Amino acid sequence: MSKTEQIRMALVENPNASVSKLATKFKVSTGLIYGIRGQMKDARKPTPPRPIVKIDGVKHTIDTILNVKKLAESVGGLKSLRELVDAMV
Repeated sequence: MSKTEQIRMALVENPNASVSKLATKFKVSTGLIYGIRGQMKDARKPTPPRPIVKIDGVKHTIDTILNVKKLAESVGGLKSLRELVDAMV
């Protein structure tokens, strides 16, 4: 088991443990302890929802808009994409 895993286990068992005491116990720098503690806090945070944009009353996520932009670039531009879509309808 690595020192990092041991430190994580110690922080799970006692989240209020002193950083300097943990650093001394595991013979590592306090920076490493703070880094591991920060990673553990980041892992608990949920990912924020993507923003939603309304175009003509229809909700679209930013991902959808970016995908359409990439598709337009791959077919030669927005005008070409629009012609292709019109031909399908």
